Amino acid sequence: MGILVDYVEPKHPAQVKLDHVNKLLALESAIKKDIPEEDRLTEEGNTTHWHCEGAYVREFFLPKGHVVTGEIHKYSCINILLQGKIKLVQSDGERIVEAPHIYIAQPYEKKALYALEDTIFLNVHATEEQDPQKLREQFTVPPEQYIAQLTEETRLCLG
Repeated sequence: MGILVDYVEPKHPAQVKLDHVNKLLALESAIKKDIPEEDRLTEEGNTTHWHCEGAYVREFFLPKGHVVTGEIHKYSCINILLQGKIKLVQSDGERIVEAPHIYIAQPYEKKALYALEDTIFLNVHATEEQDPQKLREQFTVPPEQYIAQLTEETRLCLG
């Protein structure tokens, strides 16, 4: 008598990332729908921007019990958990990260952070740019553009 095992077709890496991005976009939509605007974290209220001779550091304060999703970055960047403890969710899974902790975020990765403690999180980029809108254009890709790219990769690889 043999052992019956269900076979699960492995997903293409682009499909894994596409599923992940869609889940985080659904989370963002739920946050916008269910949390009053005055109770949401804001760029202005929770972010400090640091500029110095070719370096840009984005400091974000995430209070305990809050969740935030990040932008999709075009390039890898240094991430520093300066203070606190978070649940970090990326396309490769989720894990608990406690300060002090430094890691390199891969390009085209969308993450979600849930603060288990009051947290200060830094993103470090190399640039001389200081204009917030130009920084966003330089370092991030709109979700719709990334979804189209992943959908095309999946289509080409899977036929």
